[in-house]
Amino acid sequence: MVEKGKSENYKGYLAYLYPVLLFFLFLNLYILTLSANYNFDGVVFSLFLKGAIIKGNPFLHLHYQHLIFQPLSFALYRMFSLKIDPLIFLQILDSVMGAGSASIFYLLSYRISKDKLMSFFLSLSLGFCFSTWFFSTDAEVHIFSIFFVLFSLLFLEEERYTLSAIFASVAVLFHITNIIFLGALWLYKGRKIFYYSLPILSIYLFVPFIRGKQFLAWLFSHFENSPHSWFSLPGVKDLLSDFLSFAKTLTPFFLFSVPLFFISLALIYKFRLKLFWYWLSFVFLFFLFWQPGNFEFKAVIVPAILIVFAYVKRKELSVIISILLFVFNFSFFLRRARPENNSAMKLSMEIASVTEPDAYIYIDEESKKLIIQKAYLPYFFSRRASFWRGEPSSCSIPSYLLSQRLLPIKGMTLSGGALLYNICQ
Repeated sequence: MVEKGKSENYKGYLAYLYPVLLFFLFLNLYILTLSANYNFDGVVFSLFLKGAIIKGNPFLHLHYQHLIFQPLSFALYRMFSLKIDPLIFLQILDSVMGAGSASIFYLLSYRISKDKLMSFFLSLSLGFCFSTWFFSTDAEVHIFSIFFVLFSLLFLEEERYTLSAIFASVAVLFHITNIIFLGALWLYKGRKIFYYSLPILSIYLFVPFIRGKQFLAWLFSHFENSPHSWFSLPGVKDLLSDFLSFAKTLTPFFLFSVPLFFISLALIYKFRLKLFWYWLSFVFLFFLFWQPGNFEFKAVIVPAILIVFAYVKRKELSVIISILLFVFNFSFFLRRARPENNSAMKLSMEIASVTEPDAYIYIDEESKKLIIQKAYLPYFFSRRASFWRGEPSSCSIPSYLLSQRLLPIKGMTLSGGALLYNICQ
């Protein structure tokens, strides 16, 4: 009896071997390939966190689209009394969440397939996906969506509906577009999910009272008929870009990702996976009207695309998918991790070298490649920056316009075809 008990305990420990192995494997991979080509949102989040730390106020830059990301990152930074750069901190935090997502995915896959080895390789596939890897190595918010949605799916599979509803609701607080997943969950399980999700979602009811007019202006600005709105009526081009952005979540190598996406859809239909069918349909339709070509909003659906292969129960298929995703994506993230490949940073350094420390840099919105400087210049070089609205707010401080367009005033040519104009001379 004692020997039998020891054997069962040993098997119990082994059940956690793969998730732990996956966690440390991906944590090391992501930290070794942390991005040195920081994207716009990640630098803005870091800028907000830096300001919140200086002011000691976690709600200094409360962003309604991902309500609790800023307060949580502030709390964790303060909890561990960290002294590292906020951007590096957010990158490492995302790496932890990405590695954790691979571990949770293993538990979900094993729950469905009862096959340890196949679940391990499917989890490798998730970790090697373009979107998972991308958002686990930058200072971004979307990996939190994947993490909490995976927990919700795991508890749903275990028929623990209260916990499934709670984690799905928390995902909404990290990114408001995750309400699409929660809506699919409501449709799939009805009252079992709906009532348990309301207490957490009710947090949004207090936001208008905290920020009032700012919140309402933010909410309705997205539906305005203007170039700055995220909402637009779709055309044929938008239909194609919306579809391709789904495939890009796996890999930008579309000769592989498009067929794989179609196979996944066929399997969802074959196995009558209604939740995934509702979810993917809602996501596709919504984002036809809302930045259709932006793959980052679709990153959260990667678990649905891959978990269907757990129902097939073919080890060799999971091995092939994981190997090909690694092969197609690795070189991109290796290049992205090298600072010398960051042309935007080189341009920022040039601008800083020819402008005064208290200079104000205006950025031409028509010059799309330069928009990232609105985040880079304040964060890395302490230059104030904003978009050009036709005239400088004041000429009492040095003011410059950064553009790629030739203007009828004397300008200085920088790298990448950028032009810097002294607009107060």
